[in-house]
Amino acid sequence: MCGGKSSRMGKDKYALLFNSIPMYKPALSTLSSFCNQILISSNTKFPEFANHTIVEDEVKEIGPMGGIYSCLKMSKSSYNLVLACDMPLVNGDFMSKLIDNLKDEYDAVVPQFKGRPEPLYAIYKSTILLNIEDCIRKEKYALNYLLSTLNVCYVQVEEGCTEFQNINTPQELR
Repeated sequence: MCGGKSSRMGKDKYALLFNSIPMYKPALSTLSSFCNQILISSNTKFPEFANHTIVEDEVKEIGPMGGIYSCLKMSKSSYNLVLACDMPLVNGDFMSKLIDNLKDEYDAVVPQFKGRPEPLYAIYKSTILLNIEDCIRKEKYALNYLLSTLNVCYVQVEEGCTEFQNINTPQELR
């Protein structure tokens, strides 16, 4: 997920340097360890992603739901890892825990940290496209609303796990 407006940051976050590394690189590296196909949700064609498929939002201005929806439509997989590019401490350790919890009866496997779901570091089945389309028809674009319509396996995140720390503002980047 590299398609956000970055309104709090004031510029595209994907290439900002965190510990001298562009912020998107840990996410891309992590996904490369687990996935055969990587789709990058972005409404801008960044040269750094020339070797990957860029997927523009089919439905504009609905936030991350638009990116997830468009990528799921393009995906060749039944199960899809979704990862935001603004989590520079991601290393895949927790992704393995999510994969360990995959079962056919679940539509999604989502981390939960301090009682809050982390829907941009999760696994979604392609079959949720109808749920997303229903959310779009109802103009309910919050990912928490989408999750309420799915059979979700929530995996608790232990205190001290830093993989979910995301960077949204210049202060957080510093």
